[in-house]
Amino acid sequence: MKAAALFALLATAGAAYGPGNAIHGPTAKDNRPHSAAVERQLKVIKRATAKYRDVRLAIRDGYVATDDCYGVKGKGVMGFHYANPALVTNNKDDIRKPDILIYLPTEKGGRRLAAVEWYHLDADQDLMTDPDRPSLFGRPFEGPMIHSPGTPVHFDLHVWLFKHNPDGVFAPFNRTARC
Repeated sequence: MKAAALFALLATAGAAYGPGNAIHGPTAKDNRPHSAAVERQLKVIKRATAKYRDVRLAIRDGYVATDDCYGVKGKGVMGFHYANPALVTNNKDDIRKPDILIYLPTEKGGRRLAAVEWYHLDADQDLMTDPDRPSLFGRPFEGPMIHSPGTPVHFDLHVWLFKHNPDGVFAPFNRTARC
């Protein structure tokens, strides 16, 4: 992926869920209990990403910030997306290395880690097919989708590890979060 396309992607990281943009939208609520194996995996990723509570460490480790805190009225907030270009483009879905870190603003103007996200490029770039849909934590990724014209067709999966999400840990939006 060329740098310009990657930064266009980062600038519109949440737009797939805006009105009329998503081919396959996210599931609304999913509060079903997780298996013991999934709970163990969630603990692994939470431990692996806890250091990124300090946004300076995320930047040091290659995560690039977007300038916009993304939310959709009536759906909730995703937040500020910090994507690691090397991870976004490698199409390896490692539970210890999320492609994107999601931050929410603090009252003092800082940023607080709230969630993580995996981003997986669709092999055939066809919105109508999904034979390469990935899964983590026993869950299929959302998609295939595009965020805006010129960005690649992809799948993604959000995991709210550091802020409670009443719609479930895997919901893309958090209606209790604020930008």
